[in-house]
Order: sequence, then structure tokens, then C-alpha cells
Amino acid sequence: MVQAHRAYLFTRDYAGIALMMLVALGAAAIFQMSPMKVVLLYIGGLALQFLLAGQAARNHGRRFVSTVLAIKGAGR
Repeated sequence: MVQAHRAYLFTRDYAGIALMMLVALGAAAIFQMSPMKVVLLYIGGLALQFLLAGQAARNHGRRFVSTVLAIKGAGR
């Protein structure tokens, strides 16, 4: 159960950091990078990172809740 909780907390925090990076670094890229194609690819990569981290956090959260319910249902 501890590992499931740890994995959930890590992926949740990583998704939050990825969102902040998307906003901050995406805005900085617009002003600092010159070819717009490169800027859009960079922002797309940051967005993909956020989406994947968010999905991982949701999956780990479901696994954590299932683990807790299974332990409580077993009578511990």
C-alpha cells in the first residue's frame, strides 16, 4: 500500500510540475525561439508530457484506492 501511495503522490506532483512548465516555458519559448514551427513542436512536447503525466496520476490514484479498499475489505 505504501508503494501505491508513493507512486500516486509522485505522479500527481509530476503532473502539476509539468503543467507549470507548460505555462512558464511555453510562454518563454514564444518570446525566445525564432522559428514558429520549433516553438509549436516544443509546446506540443510539453503538452504531451502533461497529458501523459496526468493519465499516469489518474491510473496510480485508482490503483491506490483499489488497494486501500481491498485491504479494508479483507478485515485488516
